[in-house]
Amino acid sequence: MKFELIHNINFSIVADYIEDDFDYYSRILLEFIEKKNSTNIYNDNLLELYNIVRRYKEESIPDIADNLDVHSLGRKLNDIYQFDFDDEDNIENYCAYVSLNCATWLFKKDKRYYILVTPMYQMQSEDEDDYEDFAQNYSDIFCSEISVEELELLAYKIEELYKKLMMSE
Repeated sequence: MKFELIHNINFSIVADYIEDDFDYYSRILLEFIEKKNSTNIYNDNLLELYNIVRRYKEESIPDIADNLDVHSLGRKLNDIYQFDFDDEDNIENYCAYVSLNCATWLFKKDKRYYILVTPMYQMQSEDEDDYEDFAQNYSDIFCSEISVEELELLAYKIEELYKKLMMSE
């Protein structure tokens, strides 16, 4: 069952799940749609998604450090994972969720909120040049400002979906 979480002129986020026998550990997919392109930004269980929302409500969305280039976050995260580097800049604090194909980031900069979707490296071969090709051609999937109202609506709809599906057990 598809369920639109938010929609604005730049993008929309849609939840997709199978309602039959739904429980805490059932899979839910969040699809990020921008124009004609779509990216699966979340593919995990509902309880984990609910916990992500609760974490952001309790801790708030972090202000990004002034010394960080927003458009280098995804590349740095890939380097950390690929080469087992230390996260010296604490960039993972700004990452909401990492899936096999992308990372989704929420952060605040200059009193505005942003959502950023970046690709994650998928090893194609044992060839070390494979990652170098990825790194050289790296670019963000999407970055956009997101309003406080849209963030609140997104959180509200995820919480309501959680309550609806968990109450129907």
